[in-house]
Amino acid sequence: SDPPLPLSRLRAQNFVRDLRTRDLRFSAAEASDYLATNLTVPLSEGALNQLYACTEGWIAGLHLAALSVATADDHEGAVEQLAGTDDYIARYLMDEVLSRQPAEIQTFLLATSLLERFSADLAKAVLGEPYSGLSVNSAIEHLERAHLFVSPLERTHTWYRYHSLFRQLLSQRLKIEHSDGDVRAMHRRAAEWLGPRGHTDEALRHALSANDPELAAGIMEASLRTALNREDQATLTRWLELLPLELIEARPNLLTIRAWSLQFSWQLAAQGKALRQIEALLATAPAPADEPAYIRPLLGVLNGQAAYLEGRPEEALALCLESLQALPHDWSYARGGAAIYLGLAMQACGRSAEAEPLLTQLHAESRDNSDGYALRILISLCFIHYLGGEFDRLQQTALLLIERASETTLATLSCWGHYFLGAVHYAQNHLEEAAGHFAVAIE
Repeated sequence: SDPPLPLSRLRAQNFVRDLRTRDLRFSAAEASDYLATNLTVPLSEGALNQLYACTEGWIAGLHLAALSVATADDHEGAVEQLAGTDDYIARYLMDEVLSRQPAEIQTFLLATSLLERFSADLAKAVLGEPYSGLSVNSAIEHLERAHLFVSPLERTHTWYRYHSLFRQLLSQRLKIEHSDGDVRAMHRRAAEWLGPRGHTDEALRHALSANDPELAAGIMEASLRTALNREDQATLTRWLELLPLELIEARPNLLTIRAWSLQFSWQLAAQGKALRQIEALLATAPAPADEPAYIRPLLGVLNGQAAYLEGRPEEALALCLESLQALPHDWSYARGGAAIYLGLAMQACGRSAEAEPLLTQLHAESRDNSDGYALRILISLCFIHYLGGEFDRLQQTALLLIERASETTLATLSCWGHYFLGAVHYAQNHLEEAAGHFAVAIE
């Protein structure tokens, strides 16, 4: 920790050399050498790596780990147990670190141990009303000054994390000194703070640790737009796997997440079933006061797609146009889907001449000409040019699509541009060029 000296002035005069925790930690190679010297039995490379990972190069932790492993009958098994905080290490941390802290610091340490990382605001939220008098900023400053197994995660010193072994011990003490209800309330407060700030996965972990699946469901529903705009099917699928099936099938909002998750993998039969379940729920129960305004327009996009694919273009046109007008601009992925089927439905109704200027106008009015919405308007225009045999215009639009998509995190949308360019070359009997574009699209 910092000594009571005028460090800023001394540093300016080049009279200071700092040795901090990070400098004293062993590297992986040093830890391996140390353990090889102090253990009478050889350990596998995997076990050595695990010891290093759980101690993070902390020499006292390595020494205590070596003592524990050396006295165990099953050496490799003893390494596994260290992940749950071995008794040697637990007693050392309790005696040398935790018990010597002021009561307020102990309270702060225990409450924040349930967080993988914490900031002052998040810590304040977790402590909540029962500890409103505790100065969170002072506690963090104390931990930093004492280098008490806490590390800042960036230069601004806004977010912190504890050493993994220290956090494990604190978590165990938290469960001993606080009731299950108190710990669940802390998790719930963490989820309620993290969710609205976009830390969705962390919020979900805390909501489920609080044994509150309803809270978890609400966090998922509030985060749907962000996941859709990222075109992140894996996240949507993972969310749904966290909740009981009966809860999903009782909530239209969660079934909507399922329907859009199925959209990415083109599981249209399963998606149709989910849409029918949603419609049945919405028809048999009055709309709840907290029903998001986006639910029905989102269903309209998927129903519009189904109507087009089933040969009902007039219905598809009406549904997609209505959804496009009702969805806010920041729902770029869903609005893009509506734009695609709006163009296709108008073409199928013999209204291509109207569709092209409409889509061109929508593209010109888009707030970001490289987001999922604008890129899908270009895809819709490509379809209209393709179905109308306008290959010169198709080539121009496809090249623009590839250029715009390559500038974004949605670069895979450029595969549509290559698909259409391949179609142009194929129609013109340029088979090698066509095969090249199709290969890029497939890849």
